[in-house]
Amino acid sequence: MDKSQLAIVLQLLKKYNLRSTEESLRKEANLTENLDGLPQESDVGSELTGYKSDGDPETYEAAYTELKRFVENSLDIYKHELGTILFPVLVHMYLELVYNGHSEQAIALMKKFAPEQEPYYQDDLKKLAIVTKREHMNGNELTETFKSNQFIIRMSRDTLSLLKRHLNDKKISVLINIIQEHLYFDMYEGVARSKSQIFATSGAIGGEAKRQGKFIAVFLKHLETT
Repeated sequence: MDKSQLAIVLQLLKKYNLRSTEESLRKEANLTENLDGLPQESDVGSELTGYKSDGDPETYEAAYTELKRFVENSLDIYKHELGTILFPVLVHMYLELVYNGHSEQAIALMKKFAPEQEPYYQDDLKKLAIVTKREHMNGNELTETFKSNQFIIRMSRDTLSLLKRHLNDKKISVLINIIQEHLYFDMYEGVARSKSQIFATSGAIGGEAKRQGKFIAVFLKHLETT
């Protein structure tokens, strides 16, 4: 892990108040100096995520429609957990279109699918809908939150396997890229949760509460392989 990657990890550990893990990592890396000039917390989002894309803006609506159809046609035992990806995918599709100058397609996407999202997301979607140009994204608290943090989704192993098989079969690049880049799956063993169980923990702008130790471990492992 180089110093730039190390700085990102340390900023994340600090952000989530994991002081003991931060100190352990500093000792392991023999890090005594300040990482001046390297990415700070405000730069972490730009290091980890981005919306630059050369994708055809006309494919986004069809891709989202296909994902929505897959969720709706799934067995009831998996449908509710699979449905938790619809909101974050819509948000990041919208922001990606806006960032790349495709405001017309972004607005059409939001108008068509925003009303279908859960009631607890409607206020945030209305705030997001006023962001129609790239310059509107700069300094906007809501877009910065989405850009700088992966949306956390708790999902059973079986449900996640079903989603992965579907994505591999369909090979819709815009969906795969957004899910890989902007969603974090907190996988667990056991039966998929019911709608009422999901409702009890949903609604936060960053997704569901994550098990921070596991998140950091997965993040570190990812950096070590890049």
